[in-house]
Amino acid sequence: MDTDITRFLESELASAPAHACRFHVIPVPYEASASYGRGAARGPQAVLTASDQLETWNGRCIPAAAGIYTAPPLEARGEPEEVLARIEAAVLLALDAGSGAPPPEDEGERAAGLAGSDGPPEAAPAPAAPVLPVLLGGEHTVTLGALRALKKRCGHFGVVQFDAHADLRDSYAGTPYSHACVMRRAVDDLGLALFQIGVRSLSAGEEAFRRKRCIPGLDAAEAEEAARGDSASSLLPPDFPDKIYLTFDVDVLDASLMPATGTPEPGGLSWRQALALAARALAGRACLGFDLVELAPIPGMHAPDFTAARLVYEIMGLTLPPAGPWPGAAYLLRTSEEMPLDNAGNFASCSAPDGQVRRSGVTFNELINKLKDAGWTFREGGNHTVGISPDGAGKTVVNRRTEYVGREMLRSLERQTGVKLS
Repeated sequence: MDTDITRFLESELASAPAHACRFHVIPVPYEASASYGRGAARGPQAVLTASDQLETWNGRCIPAAAGIYTAPPLEARGEPEEVLARIEAAVLLALDAGSGAPPPEDEGERAAGLAGSDGPPEAAPAPAAPVLPVLLGGEHTVTLGALRALKKRCGHFGVVQFDAHADLRDSYAGTPYSHACVMRRAVDDLGLALFQIGVRSLSAGEEAFRRKRCIPGLDAAEAEEAARGDSASSLLPPDFPDKIYLTFDVDVLDASLMPATGTPEPGGLSWRQALALAARALAGRACLGFDLVELAPIPGMHAPDFTAARLVYEIMGLTLPPAGPWPGAAYLLRTSEEMPLDNAGNFASCSAPDGQVRRSGVTFNELINKLKDAGWTFREGGNHTVGISPDGAGKTVVNRRTEYVGREMLRSLERQTGVKLS
């Protein structure tokens, strides 16, 4: 890989070969049809720069353990069809990297910014799950290139669109490739199913098209209500395709949270609402890939850039199947022995240099059950659980805020309780 390329989460990840990684980040700094504020071409680099401030553990899992490969930024100059063709080729190349074969070493493709591996093919096995392309835009038009690639490779699937705008115009400002037309291209040109979340600004023609084509979705007020639902229950209609692509225009977020976008809209989603809805959209479906678009960085204001980077990482976590070990774990820059690695509460530590996963420590519930088996009783208090020994003379306090109890804490609790816990 070119050493000048900023990698996603570079501060926490050693450079990994493309074929060892589940997530393939593809920066696409394309901006040609901005209709209000400009700056989306700087969005991909802003996300990559801000990602250096992320922590690997997001509160539930470590998505980075599945491996994150960052491709060189695509050449975004040229006519829309030329740029879309490059995006399509880059996504197909990413998908091929997950087939078990190493990415091609063609120098022409490297020069075009479509591929690259900074390690020998035998450096790591193929990822434990299919590759997910992760596009960083740029304006929303870039999504169409990814959809074309996935249509070729995966057949029919559905698109889940997080957006303040419907993007269903057939043409805008004289072009069918405007950011305001991208979902019309997905529906009309590719025949894909569409579900829209958070829309709160659209033309009369777009509303008529939605009604005519019976496009389902949750507009902003409905989305706020749906965000309070069970995160494990599907948000999508029962007949919606099992395979989906998620596209996230940052203007779906409220303008107070995300002012750094070309067409901000008040009345948008909060951070927690957006994540809750993403979780429900992905529940029970296979995610083929996702993108984040329309970030237009504001000089001197880094909070929106970090919000966008964190959102990308959170969606990675939501798409991570409950499986392991992950080949990408070998490339984590470890600062601690204890490392939760997957999405199902299976906590483990990763031992370098082979990246093999070995269980270490216990979950909170396992700890409580071990003590109960030894005759301890418990009472709840605030954020803590207080344990009382069988004779009533001993007490121990366990913080419920953490799901995982590592080895050092286990040793301390074993000394306090006299019970073997590890």
